[in-house]
Amino acid sequence: MITLKLISNMNTNEISQSINLINTYFDNNRFTDYKSAILYKKDGIIIGFVGIYDNLLNQICTDINYRREGIATEMISTCKKLLKGTISLYIDKNKKNTDYLLQFYQKNNFNIELENEVEYKMSYKK
Repeated sequence: MITLKLISNMNTNEISQSINLINTYFDNNRFTDYKSAILYKKDGIIIGFVGIYDNLLNQICTDINYRREGIATEMISTCKKLLKGTISLYIDKNKKNTDYLLQFYQKNNFNIELENEVEYKMSYKK
């Protein structure tokens, strides 16, 4: 089940599970920067997360045990339906899966808008 939640309306369990998921897959946790989040729950457990600040998506992650099941694609599609205007995200160039992420987001109709030595900025325009 996918839900969009304001961070301020998340319960303690949702916050804890989201933070644990982010900490598993990212070096830096930016949970407190987000205004809202897309949560993907299975049997009451958060297995997918997208942090949202305005129309910037960040720390998009799916539990490794549920990857390649279309969860990230579903979360991105939900963001496209719910958010107004251009949606942006950044990809770190120094990750081992950078090429995979570029292909994944391009497949989901995001285009490279800007590029520098450390990252790509990708955007989806409605």
